[in-house]
Amino acid sequence: MKTIVVVVGPTAVQRASEKARAVGSAPISGVAAPTSAALLGLVDEAWGAIESALTEAYEFGTEKGSQAYEWAVAKIDELAKKAGARAKELHQQLVQRLSIYSQELIATALSQMTATIRVGEVNLSIASVTCTQKLSLSGSLKVNIKELIELLAEGELDIETNYTREN
Repeated sequence: MKTIVVVVGPTAVQRASEKARAVGSAPISGVAAPTSAALLGLVDEAWGAIESALTEAYEFGTEKGSQAYEWAVAKIDELAKKAGARAKELHQQLVQRLSIYSQELIATALSQMTATIRVGEVNLSIASVTCTQKLSLSGSLKVNIKELIELLAEGELDIETNYTREN
């Protein structure tokens, strides 16, 4: 069986970034005080570092992605120190953004799959799709950022699609 490659374009990465960037105005459960403007500024700065690393990985591959990862992690550590007592909230906001980013990236990538193919004079439509997903249960920013960088740099989604003749 031959694999058909679907290249995920920059639109998927941009859309994931936009969705993740929009996170932050809603309160996070377990945090007593509303998110202050100063903390949102730190969250945005930290997210900028993460987003930059993810984009580098997507555009230039593993080596540049790894370098950008190291820089992003150092930046996050620096900003967590600035956040002081609100470092936990900074962390939670970033994990929430990473979750939204990964969900949107996968959804956009899957939407690029061909729903109908034509073989000769016959139209075939998707009958079933099988894909294996890995759930990250870690709240570690480092682990989650590294996983996303690896996916963007050299990763692929293995999806088995079965088509059937249209009526």
